[in-house]
Amino acid sequence: MTTFVNPAACKMLGYSKDELLGKGQHALTHHSYPDGNFYPKNECPIYAAIKDGKVHKESEEVFWRKDGSSFPVEYTSQPIYDSGEIKGAVVTFTDISERKVAEKELKNAYSELENRIKERTLELNLAKEEAELHNRAKSEFLSRMSHELRTPMNAILGFAQLMDDSTKDPLPASHKKRTKQILKAGSHLLELINEVLDLSSIEAGKITVSLEPICINDLIEEILSVIQPLSQGFHIKLFDQITSKRRTYILADKTRLKQVLLNLISNSIKYNRQGGSVTLSSQNEQSSRLRINVIDTGMGIPEDKFNQLFEPFNRLGAENGEVEGTGIGMTISKKLVESMDGSIGVESTLGKGSTFHISLPICQPEPGTSDPDNSSSKRGLKKENDPHAFTLLYIEDNPANLRLVEDILTEFSNIKLLSAPHAEMGIDIALYQKPDLILMDINLPGMDGIEALKRLKNFEETHEIPVIAMSANAMKKDIDRTLAEGFKAYITKPVNIKRFKDVI
Repeated sequence: MTTFVNPAACKMLGYSKDELLGKGQHALTHHSYPDGNFYPKNECPIYAAIKDGKVHKESEEVFWRKDGSSFPVEYTSQPIYDSGEIKGAVVTFTDISERKVAEKELKNAYSELENRIKERTLELNLAKEEAELHNRAKSEFLSRMSHELRTPMNAILGFAQLMDDSTKDPLPASHKKRTKQILKAGSHLLELINEVLDLSSIEAGKITVSLEPICINDLIEEILSVIQPLSQGFHIKLFDQITSKRRTYILADKTRLKQVLLNLISNSIKYNRQGGSVTLSSQNEQSSRLRINVIDTGMGIPEDKFNQLFEPFNRLGAENGEVEGTGIGMTISKKLVESMDGSIGVESTLGKGSTFHISLPICQPEPGTSDPDNSSSKRGLKKENDPHAFTLLYIEDNPANLRLVEDILTEFSNIKLLSAPHAEMGIDIALYQKPDLILMDINLPGMDGIEALKRLKNFEETHEIPVIAMSANAMKKDIDRTLAEGFKAYITKPVNIKRFKDVI
């Protein structure tokens, strides 16, 4: 029986004090589980507190009002002792209706959020699949475009190089000027193709960098040996303030860093003033990074055009000048430097010149780092005085490409050239003649060059013969995949005759 009730309880339950006093709470206000099912009196937590003398705390129950409505409560039943005997229980309760409404709203919100996340995830997955499909199509298009452009250019540039360099049948001076124009225009077109493919690969996230400790002193020395003829041709002085300094190592991809520095230095030479100079210097930044500067004495760049420097195909008006260019080199350089955890920037003063700089992390050299042994690359032909001491088999379906290689190899009297127009015939010739070297086109009719290599490696007579890939497919993914199959080297078309001779 109820012996005391406070005003707050009366208000929540809808009863007057007199209506509650003397009444049993189980039947009046507390007689069901939260799900609405009734339970017997002996299971009621209020009476259980009196029965076993323990505090019962319920996080969620149902209380009933006078009007028959119910509401959720959180309550505690605590036994009352008098002289060691249990005389009753004190029930304290809190209306948790607002909390339950909030919980329901939160649950609904979570449910709605989950549905939106699922929908958004589905949309993103579809968008990703579509983007990947477009990227694959774009990559395939660029690969095919590159191959189709390089194939005729191989003949154009290859024969033009032979005509220009021929000592047996030298061209008249007037024709030599014309071949030089062909070579100049062809090289510019090839540079444009290469840079468009490079930029496309970078934007598609397909360019990877291999970071390793690089000695900047050695790299600059190597770059200067390459760039010196260009500076002499433009009558620009080169000043080196790096190689004589203490040896410093930076964390970078050597090939990519060399590509960036060659681009910066060649630009500083070509867009310089007559009789100007280019200075290379370096300085530590906060002892953890090295800044490499390329300083020129050119005409300078307006500050409002700095942000346009790294936009593709934007030459800042230089397209109207005499210096040829693609307008992509700086875009590629920026992306490559950033992929190596570096930064690139420019400072310039109109009429005085510009300073292009890149910053990269300094690191320690790897233990046991030493200069590579180049002795193997300097070995000559072991039977170079023997006529036809070596046999080279060229598997190629394009007659113009075959004729080009024939003409190049006329300088090597000790090399006998064999040829085959398709892979099946080439394999038969290789099994019978056992050539010292095989030059293999990749895009052959029927069986391609990669499958032909696999078959050559399965025969005891040919599995040790070195095979060089020669193809107009010049994208990095094509080259890497081909070399991974076991080719000893990869020569891209159009052929650079000097490199071709070195590789052979």
